[in-house]
Amino acid sequence: MKINCRVKNLEAGKVWEDLVYEKINSLEKFLGKTDFKAEAWFEIEKMASRHQKGPFYRAECQIQLLGKSIRSESVSEDLNLAINDVKDELQRKLKEYREKMIEKRRKETK
Repeated sequence: MKINCRVKNLEAGKVWEDLVYEKINSLEKFLGKTDFKAEAWFEIEKMASRHQKGPFYRAECQIQLLGKSIRSESVSEDLNLAINDVKDELQRKLKEYREKMIEKRRKETK
């Protein structure tokens, strides 16, 4: 899977990019064996510094599949937690997508 990562308003961006690549590449197994390559766009950022309290970090990911786009976003006080929330939601959506495609193939062969 090709991953495009964008880091905004964060120091040590390379560390966060490596974490994102690790998390998103783990989702590749949910795509199954396909003849195409999915592409993912991931963005992490520290929101405006004028906040006194509340969520400071935002993580967003969009995965482009054949004829389908899957998107997830999370805002949290902890960047690791935001990235994990996005990964978990994408994992759930990819499982759903895969099940639908399997069921569609079954119906076509009958």
